Amino acid sequence: HVLASDGWEHVARRDGVDVYRKKMGGLYAGGDKFYCVKAVGVVNASAVDLFNLLKDPSRIEEYNAELGGIEELEDLDASTKLTWAASKRYGLFKARDFVTRTHHRRMPDGSYVIMSRRVSACARACAHVRTAFDPRDER
Repeated sequence: HVLASDGWEHVARRDGVDVYRKKMGGLYAGGDKFYCVKAVGVVNASAVDLFNLLKDPSRIEEYNAELGGIEELEDLDASTKLTWAASKRYGLFKARDFVTRTHHRRMPDGSYVIMSRRVSACARACAHVRTAFDPRDER
């Protein structure tokens, strides 16, 4: 289980927040090449207020200055949605866009979880470069 307390590697501490990573091996084919990232720190907000902020795509601009555009595509159910988003253009680098499936829920122990995963979809605008990766790609 990726959220289990063992196997996390501490990678940084900044402004009172500790950042950890853990290999995703065993969860799906090719998962040993990817990390799950978690941050631990004190936020001056209630857990439910933070959860509500992070699960709402319309509020991303409040905490993500890199956002170039966002559009909710489809609600798959009450807790899962597809969202298109794009980064800003930086110098010679074109904006990147991607589609994510995001699921949010309150767990039986009272904790909150928000999970996002890239989904394949066609690019929304030719001014963007499709951001994609293949977990089977060995490069």
